[in-house]
Amino acid sequence: QGQYLVMDFIEGQDLEELRVQAGGKLSDAQVLPWIDQVCEALEYLHSQTPAVIHRDIKPANIKITPPDKHNPQGRAMLVDFGVAKVYDPALRTTMGARAVTPGYSPIEQYGQGATDTRSDIYALGATLYSLLTGQAPPEAPGRAAQDALLPPGQANPAISPAVEDVILKSLRMNPQLRCQEVGEFRAVISSQLSISSGQMPVVTQAPASPPIVHKAAAPAVAPSPSPLSPATLGVPLPQARRPFPWKWVMAGVLVGLALLLAGL
Repeated sequence: QGQYLVMDFIEGQDLEELRVQAGGKLSDAQVLPWIDQVCEALEYLHSQTPAVIHRDIKPANIKITPPDKHNPQGRAMLVDFGVAKVYDPALRTTMGARAVTPGYSPIEQYGQGATDTRSDIYALGATLYSLLTGQAPPEAPGRAAQDALLPPGQANPAISPAVEDVILKSLRMNPQLRCQEVGEFRAVISSQLSISSGQMPVVTQAPASPPIVHKAAAPAVAPSPSPLSPATLGVPLPQARRPFPWKWVMAGVLVGLALLLAGL
């Protein structure tokens, strides 16, 4: 009677729904952790032998599960493998198996070449572009004639230069000029997440005034010892000798002579 595709049911909303609910675009603090999880899924798919190409990555095919203790923001799940294929460089995709999503599909998916892992990277960059700017990139065939891609930083100045660069690189028309592996794309996302998590909190309260220390009068300071003195070398100094009390000895002798003469 036909062919059927059975998939797990994933509870939650997709990123397209969340983008619309947010007023058109999402912040990088929300999006980057989810995109990092999508990269993890793509790394697994592309590392298979042979590689599995999703070929339909877009916000509507990324569902966010309800938050839990392990994923306070929910977890991103890549769904809808209806047009996925096993990559074979010796074969071309048949016309009946091709499917495109305007703005998210690269030029080779329109029949201008063979799709491979870099096709997914193009769609991943387009997805991140759409989520952060609120608009999908122009359709690939139109870009082939006259590339009118607006840099994402102009549509959303809050996008970091590193994220903007990796988006633009992923959206190159020539697959040879894109990120060649998902790991290259993910490394930029991970570095931005590390920077965000390592930022110091902003101090909104003025620090307390330092305590006032009353200085006592400085004691008399003895001359500094010479560099080779015993004090410098750690040798205990000898105790200073007191002068011998000659005058008291002489007084005692005189008193003794006087008593001796008086007894005589």
